[in-house]
Amino acid sequence: MADTTPNLNLPFILPSQALKHVTHNEALLLLDTLLHLTVVDEIQEPPALPAYGASFIVGTPGSSG
Repeated sequence: MADTTPNLNLPFILPSQALKHVTHNEALLLLDTLLHLTVVDEIQEPPALPAYGASFIVGTPGSSG
């Protein structure tokens, strides 16, 4: 796992620092996703190797892969 979130570089709490690091880090990932919502591309099919944190709009007719 990285030390920061992918978009905003919010620092995660490392496992040795606190017992509640999992809950805190999940909240940071949600904040990172919601506050920095950007779309990479509009596509018809899911990408083969999407970058971590990348968002796509599925055009019509879209497929679930």
